[in-house]
Amino acid sequence: MWILYHDGAAYLKTDGRGLVTAFGAFMEAHPVGHYTVYTNGVFDMTLYEPHSGVIPFSGYRRDLSTWQFVFGSSTSVIRRVANPGALAGVWRGTIGPYTNVYLGVRSDGFIPVVSNLAADLSVGSVYADGSNTVAGFFWTGADVTSAWNRVHITGVLTGGTNIFGDYELDWDLGWITAGVNLKKP
Repeated sequence: MWILYHDGAAYLKTDGRGLVTAFGAFMEAHPVGHYTVYTNGVFDMTLYEPHSGVIPFSGYRRDLSTWQFVFGSSTSVIRRVANPGALAGVWRGTIGPYTNVYLGVRSDGFIPVVSNLAADLSVGSVYADGSNTVAGFFWTGADVTSAWNRVHITGVLTGGTNIFGDYELDWDLGWITAGVNLKKP
């Protein structure tokens, strides 16, 4: 489990054998990509994006928990999630115009339930890395024509009990800032 930093943060799951099995962004391919790590610490990765095709990038290992990568003309990092269950529990608060949102997170980072959002069905995950960056993505069960049927959040975990950040919906307008405020009671 990793968090990839590029235009925000998104989680990245790999199988340890060359497949990217999940990417917490608006990707629909399965698997969502593949990668190769060479003995000298260099890697190549390709993600499959349904609208723009393949997204190739490469990089190298900086240390045991951080990989540096180059995508186009920008350089960024991928950080390891040491504890996938760091956000386990019940979170309540605001996501955009929805208040009293209930987000349940299992000990493996999986989100089985969201309430008081566009719809109450959920499938997704949320994670925090060692820098307390939070990255999550989930389907709400709203109609596919609704911008709220898929939600991507990114933020910061403060004090272990507050998530502050932004959200992005399944639409072309991009990020909505200062839209996520969740607390663990």
